[in-house]
Amino acid sequence: VGTTVLADGRASPILEAAAPAIDADMHLHGEVMGNPQDATSDALPAAAGLLLATLGAEQLAIPLDRIRRLEQIEVAALESSGQASVVQYRGAILPVVSVAEILQPDGPRDEHYTTTSGLLATVVCTTAHGPLGLIVDAIVDIDSAPTGEWEPVAITGTAGRTVVAGRVTLVLDVDTIAGIRLWDSAVPAPA
Repeated sequence: VGTTVLADGRASPILEAAAPAIDADMHLHGEVMGNPQDATSDALPAAAGLLLATLGAEQLAIPLDRIRRLEQIEVAALESSGQASVVQYRGAILPVVSVAEILQPDGPRDEHYTTTSGLLATVVCTTAHGPLGLIVDAIVDIDSAPTGEWEPVAITGTAGRTVVAGRVTLVLDVDTIAGIRLWDSAVPAPA
């Protein structure tokens, strides 16, 4: 379902043991063999791997299949291009957007942009519009939630909300956020 960094600094995959068994149509030990279609009705619901992040007191989630990398970007590395913020990243130009300014467009301007030093917790995502860096307050953990149980919400830039790790969590829609960033220039340039 993703990767983690071990205490010694090495990367390690996180495996979900039940998923390959379900995909292979394996049955639980002791299950009465009958019609295979009957067995699938009791299968575990499909779960989406999610990266958990925070934005103030809000818990956010980003689907793991959309994430390329987790980065700490220097505030001083932010540049203005048009009316959007970008950063030179791995030999290319990466558009970046503060998730706070997408979810709360009428709120106060993001304080991260008012300083000239410090690190920004940035999730580099693959979107239908190309790569995009999403700036959050902190990256917390990796977890999962059943995909069919996301409650729809009328918040631009979200795919819905669900309970993850005991907290109500907004699941971000990275394609919508990328569209807003590209077409509406929702992110002011750094100070």
